[in-house]
Amino acid sequence: MAFAGPFGMTTGLDGNIWFVAQAGGFVGRLNTSGVFLNFYPVTGPANNLSGIGQGPDGNTWFTEEQAGKIGKMPTNGAYTDYTLPIGSVGNPVGVCTGPGDGKVWFTQFEYTAIGKMDTDGSNQVSYALPDPSAKNPYLICSGPDGRIWTSCQSGNSLAAVTTTGTITVYPTASAANPIGICIGGDSNMWYGCSANDHIGTMTVSGTATEYATSGVTIDACLGGDGNVWFTEVFADKVGKVTPGGVVTEYSLPGGASEPEYMTLGPDGNIWFSCYASDQIGRVTPIGTITMFAIPASIPSNKQHSSSFLIF
Repeated sequence: MAFAGPFGMTTGLDGNIWFVAQAGGFVGRLNTSGVFLNFYPVTGPANNLSGIGQGPDGNTWFTEEQAGKIGKMPTNGAYTDYTLPIGSVGNPVGVCTGPGDGKVWFTQFEYTAIGKMDTDGSNQVSYALPDPSAKNPYLICSGPDGRIWTSCQSGNSLAAVTTTGTITVYPTASAANPIGICIGGDSNMWYGCSANDHIGTMTVSGTATEYATSGVTIDACLGGDGNVWFTEVFADKVGKVTPGGVVTEYSLPGGASEPEYMTLGPDGNIWFSCYASDQIGRVTPIGTITMFAIPASIPSNKQHSSSFLIF
């Protein structure tokens, strides 16, 4: 197999770790022992796949950034994708389940909007971010306040949208260019800072604080230990921060890995993608790191159907 470039990560309802291979053009999954189970190819242009998450229907959902599509995939890999009405201009990146509304929510990076759709791809709606400074929404998650939250990578802000489309934009504590976003154990939002050496947190009312790290941070992920874990893509480290701001960092073995995105596994460990080294990593709550190389080939058993949105 050529270079895969693992990117977005999620934990499936099947108890396995799922990821998208941005360069390889497939969705993969492995179990918590580090055994790769399937690679499911996704048809599309180069560097197409970005985000991945769980939908309210029990399927794994992923974004096709360059193709302007949202895909859903059951465990057998027989995926369906839905073309956005605005096509590739939408550049969908992040995807998640809404807060009890049964919808799939996603970011539209170039369109600077947040979108939602039903699990059959119908009733798609986009909400444009109203603040010109809130540009390029990237990742997305349901917040503790019943709103959907997104990081605005080029806007130095986080944005929150209600299920009916009311959007509020909150500035980050610095020119952070936030990417990853998650709920912390303290019920605040936490975000990675891709423009400086910080990890950030924000109350749901918009008060932001940032803590120093040894490298720029990309993703943020709540661990089973109540700490927020993060990746340091250029420092080749992963780290954790307590709700009170105490930071601990762990260097990856081998170097030149470029850790990107994270998910909390059902085993209580944090799993993360390493784009440059073509590996999936695992770190325990006490910082023990194991790396799993993506193998040259495994069965795919992939099927595919494609649908256009019907309003």
